[in-house]
Amino acid sequence: MQFRLLGPVEVVINDKPVAIAASRQQIALTLLLLEAGHVVSVDRIVDALWGDEPPRTARSQVQITVSALRRLLGESVIVTQLPGYMIKAPPEGIDLACFEKLTASGTKAVAEQRIPDALSDLRAALALWRGPALEGLQSEVIRSAATRLDELRISAYQDCLELELQLGRHQEIIGELTELVAEHPLNERFRGQLMLTLYRGGRQADALETFRAGREVLQEELGLDPCPELCRLEQAILTRDPEIDLPGLRPSVGLTGLLGKAAATPVPRQLPRTIADFTGREEILAKISLIVSGEDKSDDPPEVPVVVLTGRGGMGKTSLAVRAAHLLSSGFPDGQLFLQHRPDMPNSSVSLVEHLLRSLGVHSGMMPPDLEGRMAMYRSVLAGLRVLVVIDGAQRKNDIVPFLPGTSGCAAIVTCGQHVTELEGVHQIQVGPLDDQSANGLLRTLVGERRVSAEPDAARELIQLCEGIPLAMRIVAAKLRVRPHWPISHMVRQLQDETRRLDELDFKGTGIRATIAMAYDSLDKSARCLFRRLSLVGTADFASWVGAPLLDTDIEDAEYMLQQLVAAHLVEATVREDEVVRFHLHDLVRIYAAERCGEDESTADRLDAMRRLLRCWLFVATSARRRIYGGDFAVLHGTAEH
Repeated sequence: MQFRLLGPVEVVINDKPVAIAASRQQIALTLLLLEAGHVVSVDRIVDALWGDEPPRTARSQVQITVSALRRLLGESVIVTQLPGYMIKAPPEGIDLACFEKLTASGTKAVAEQRIPDALSDLRAALALWRGPALEGLQSEVIRSAATRLDELRISAYQDCLELELQLGRHQEIIGELTELVAEHPLNERFRGQLMLTLYRGGRQADALETFRAGREVLQEELGLDPCPELCRLEQAILTRDPEIDLPGLRPSVGLTGLLGKAAATPVPRQLPRTIADFTGREEILAKISLIVSGEDKSDDPPEVPVVVLTGRGGMGKTSLAVRAAHLLSSGFPDGQLFLQHRPDMPNSSVSLVEHLLRSLGVHSGMMPPDLEGRMAMYRSVLAGLRVLVVIDGAQRKNDIVPFLPGTSGCAAIVTCGQHVTELEGVHQIQVGPLDDQSANGLLRTLVGERRVSAEPDAARELIQLCEGIPLAMRIVAAKLRVRPHWPISHMVRQLQDETRRLDELDFKGTGIRATIAMAYDSLDKSARCLFRRLSLVGTADFASWVGAPLLDTDIEDAEYMLQQLVAAHLVEATVREDEVVRFHLHDLVRIYAAERCGEDESTADRLDAMRRLLRCWLFVATSARRRIYGGDFAVLHGTAEH
């Protein structure tokens, strides 16, 4: 059985193609093959099939789709494994796995200076392609994966042609490069390779015309000039620089290496500026300094110190990480790297590691195409250096691990919206609200000493309504600064109205609602439902079992969902003196939950959830009374539900 993804999706059994006419079956099968050997959740399949608008019967339709695939491929090929399905297909039966294996082998051969072997592997890998990856499938999830695969193909072509140039085979690849430049007119590496190939073939004028055409395309399409490497190559062709006449260079160099004029890579100093009015956090800064500098002797220090700052959105984790990194920068003379995960601009780990390698002076032509290879190269480049890596905006383990250094001398500071339990050997520090003194000091810095001193009671209430969250305080301070005629008490009155509070805590598109929404969107469907319905509870705190009646599920499932909310810092757990654990929502989070509940839950669903919860409360109250007072047989009972 052969599965082909590098082109239109095909299945071949016993050398005969198997027709999979239904688009849903094609999409589901493709998703399983992209994650071959790993479980793909039902929710991910639903997203691939219907995006943001799945039908109510989506999960049952997924089951029907998988059943149809099993009839075509065999019952044992796709197995059910919570929380979804996994395809059992050997790597040699999937062309994508074969491509990845061959390109990795070619990269290894280059490192060992076995250029003919590397070329053989890369040519074999490229021969597997039959067209654009996953061609014809209409799914946003699949198209995103297809884009990534097509980029891997381009990277393999670039590396392969670079090696052909090193072996002096310029005449053999002119036609191939001409087609690639026509197909990818904005790809400057292909254009540079074609220019060099034409020049070495005695066609100097054609090489210069290729540069001119590329410059026109870049200016028309993007308003940009060619990259410095391409400009240097044009100059070398104009002056007939002897350094570009013959290959004979070390393996896997890029165009900069071919020119022999690569500028020295500057030491990366990528930290954003620290905010001038940074206030408080002295205890956390001191703790970070002890850990990162290796002076923390409280337990066995790790080889590479890693500090993970977690906490609710708006707590200033990024500002704190940047501040700490600036204070520690003198201890890392080989540079400070800054990597930011942004939900509005998602990037694959492969491209993010490439960004880090480029920052360290590695040309893209030297980079392996796969994530594992690039991670290994990244750690190798950092070995022996003293570099501080700051990773901002992580949400899960996979947003952190690929970017951590591997040898002593380096360190990392990470900000993460959730508590990451899977990471070992890291120091996790929860960043909470500012204490009253720091919050008051920040307000005085932002609004002015005079205004705060004139209304100390209003200032204290303002801090309470903002819950000591730095982002919230900066927003209200910005509004007070642009309205110097407003007393602080006026802003307090605006915030006291819960129906308007989240609107007031928004300024020019930055707000508390967006930070809570980011954490909310990271939850799975059931956890989001529990979060919304917790706004119905209406008590200062609650026990873990309340999720069961709200979701109409068993206590174990409800507690699992509740722990997701705790990890996302949407629900806070506290342990009382009697060691009983209670949970609560902060006011701003509760207000957001109520908003979502009103928007996303029907009136009938809300009433049903409240009825189930009230029945449970009545049962608990009745049981407690009986334990304390015994039977209540003399009491006349009503017919209300219990």
